[in-house]
Amino acid sequence: MSSSLVVVMAPEQVEVLAGRLRARGLVDRPPPDRPSIEWQGGSIGFDFSGRVLDDLEEEVVEVVLPALGDPFAVLVMFRSIRAVGTLLVEVLDGLTGYVDTNHGELLEIGAFTGLVGGHPGWDWRVTGAGEAGEAG
Repeated sequence: MSSSLVVVMAPEQVEVLAGRLRARGLVDRPPPDRPSIEWQGGSIGFDFSGRVLDDLEEEVVEVVLPALGDPFAVLVMFRSIRAVGTLLVEVLDGLTGYVDTNHGELLEIGAFTGLVGGHPGWDWRVTGAGEAGEAG
């Protein structure tokens, strides 16, 4: 069973993210498949369709709209928490926006990557950000 999270950022930053992913081996696939990357033994898929924002919870949209203006959301699908964590720490470095963990937390990108990079054993699906240090 795969898990997902959503990265929400300004459209111009999505272009930077996509470029960084391509540089690391992102493969575009024709519909209905999605672009994906093989990373540290895990397959990670991405939805850059532009429709992801419509599926976000109202509480998330209320936070990101004032902060980002006209945001764009990218769905990230994965099976390996470590693979997706290490990839996101690399490709989100220096970018701004939010990560919706799909487990009740909306974190600024810098906070998310700081937690993942500082606590590689942290599984945001199980343990909240406030308890990340206890997880590894």
